[in-house]
Amino acid sequence: MGLGFFRNLKKALVLRRLQRNRLEGYRAPSQKIANLISSFFCIGYIPGCPGTAASLATLLIVFSTPLLPVGYSLGIALALTAIGLLAVKRSLPNSVNQDPSWIVIDEVVGMLIALIAVPQQWGWYFLAFAVFRLLDIFKPFPIGFIDRRLPGCWGVLGDDIVAGVITRLLLWLVAVFIAWFTCV
Repeated sequence: MGLGFFRNLKKALVLRRLQRNRLEGYRAPSQKIANLISSFFCIGYIPGCPGTAASLATLLIVFSTPLLPVGYSLGIALALTAIGLLAVKRSLPNSVNQDPSWIVIDEVVGMLIALIAVPQQWGWYFLAFAVFRLLDIFKPFPIGFIDRRLPGCWGVLGDDIVAGVITRLLLWLVAVFIAWFTCV
């Protein structure tokens, strides 16, 4: 028995341990952190409607914080988008589905975009929540197009970012019409 035998034995044992860990669902610490972020601190594991739960959690967080200037809100949304892209990119290879329901950081980012510069009143927040969820569920053009055409993490986050932007534009139109009718 030479030295090569022991090297090969060691390689075989290490390979066997790695295969066993994969079968048992072992996740590296970076994988656990990515899954934690992707699921928005485990809200994505709520059975039934994890996207709605994440959108509602975002609404409650934004409503309970002081109103920030638009620049700060955009900066937070961009930072969360970048973090979400990295986390989803790390989480997707371990998923069978291309857009698994437990990944809800996309709903958080989209809802955050929808709530930028919204007046801090429950009516506006409820309207933003309802419009965003309807757009996210039914996925009209261009949201559905982005959802189907963009690959990987860009497709997961892209449709909700566009849904958030469209929601924000629709809320702006509602505010303009309200202002116009109250001034006339």
